[in-house]
Amino acid sequence: MSEVINNDNLKETNEDQVIDQANTAQQFSNYKETNNVETFNLLRHKWKDNLFHSIFSKPENLVKLGRELVSDRKDIAPENVKNVTITTVFIRDFYNDLGFSIQKDGENTLIGLVEAQSMWHVNILIRMFYYVQGTLRSYFDKNDLDITENHFVNMPEIRLYLVYTGSDRKNVPKILYSRKVYKHSKNADLTFKVHVLQEETAETFLGQYIGFCKIFNRYREKYPNDKMKCIKETVSEALQKGYLPDYFLDHKDEVQKMLDSEFDIQHLYNKFVNSIAAETEEKITARERKKADKRVKVLEAQADKRVKVAVAEAQAQAQALADKRVKVAEAQAQAQAEERLKNAKEQYLTAIINNKAMTIDAYCSCFNISENEIKELGYDVLQKGLITKDSASTFFGLPIDEVESQLKSFKNLH
Repeated sequence: MSEVINNDNLKETNEDQVIDQANTAQQFSNYKETNNVETFNLLRHKWKDNLFHSIFSKPENLVKLGRELVSDRKDIAPENVKNVTITTVFIRDFYNDLGFSIQKDGENTLIGLVEAQSMWHVNILIRMFYYVQGTLRSYFDKNDLDITENHFVNMPEIRLYLVYTGSDRKNVPKILYSRKVYKHSKNADLTFKVHVLQEETAETFLGQYIGFCKIFNRYREKYPNDKMKCIKETVSEALQKGYLPDYFLDHKDEVQKMLDSEFDIQHLYNKFVNSIAAETEEKITARERKKADKRVKVLEAQADKRVKVAVAEAQAQAQALADKRVKVAEAQAQAQAEERLKNAKEQYLTAIINNKAMTIDAYCSCFNISENEIKELGYDVLQKGLITKDSASTFFGLPIDEVESQLKSFKNLH
């Protein structure tokens, strides 16, 4: 199992070995144990990597690709184009699909790094940065350039390309900028860009490869269970459009094996996914049931808390209402007491005035009350008809025709 899913062996093992191992019962069992869907995706798209490498690693095709990609060096001699593809990068064993260098007198060496992708990878920019590191290290070592020495080292010109042959092409930009990898920063010093190539055309060698992959993707979806018809239709249409005719003639058997592998690995992948889905269904159900039980407990606790809060609020409202009623009752009792006291005073004053029992001065002195307060009270009993103006005039010492108006003035004053 380790020989298949290991990234090193995915690059080094030929397609026949991958298919032979992947179709064994033990291999499938090991894949089930790993639950490694990403590994299956690598196998499913491996044939396109093999096709790309098989085509463009040949010196004559590499020269064609270099001339197509680097427009300002189309006249470069074939002997000045070299394959500088790295076999590993010092971090996490990443592999670069293709690298080439172009040397021209009087100009910097140009290094082009090409990555072929049939499914979109969100971290392709970071991976390309790793490829640049590994390629530069290899370049400096092979050319005996020591960057630790204090003398000038001429830096090669780097150009980055992504050949994308996936089906979801609508939202793929023509250029990827490194700012995309800085989620929360706009002022990073390290910046670069990657040219995305996805146009199919018979005019360029690379465009023919992209067109062939696009045709195969379409027929694979159209004939998912008919391998031979898919392959036949793919090759037939590709040749009609002038896509890779020389390559098909020279490598007919190799192409057949690559396309066969896509269906074999797809079949294994489908079995793997279905098996994992069946095996995990019970676990998922148990997990969901556990989540539901936990949720019920949380809801019950929240309900208890709400009940307690409601009870406390009701008790507080009841207490506030009781306190308010007590205050109202106290105020009413106080008002009633004051009213009774006032009535008693009025009755007593009425008896004093009507019976001429004492003068106003004697009344003030006897009951320790001011003359103004007596006059205010006198106006009230006069208005109620308890005393006459004549008796009020005599008691208060006021003219009979002014007694009411003067007593009223004291009432208004207070």
